Amino acid sequence: MIWLVVALLLLLLAMMVTLLKGAGKSQVAVEVSHMMGRIESARASSNEEKAKQEAEKLKQFLDQEGLKGGIFDRARELINEVLN
Repeated sequence: MIWLVVALLLLLLAMMVTLLKGAGKSQVAVEVSHMMGRIESARASSNEEKAKQEAEKLKQFLDQEGLKGGIFDRARELINEVLN
């Protein structure tokens, strides 16, 4: 009986860790979206130098975190547009 309780507690702990990891990635996606907005804003105001600086910051962030897929791929496309 005790083993069953321990197993259920371990399962609950594993589920909580999985949820927390997912929440962390969502927060990173929000930050990336915010950085992309700053790049687009700089481009809209014809401030190419500011756009390049922001694109370089975003590129370093994505490379450092090793983020891929979804919004992260779109961010890399935007970086390529700005830097090339």
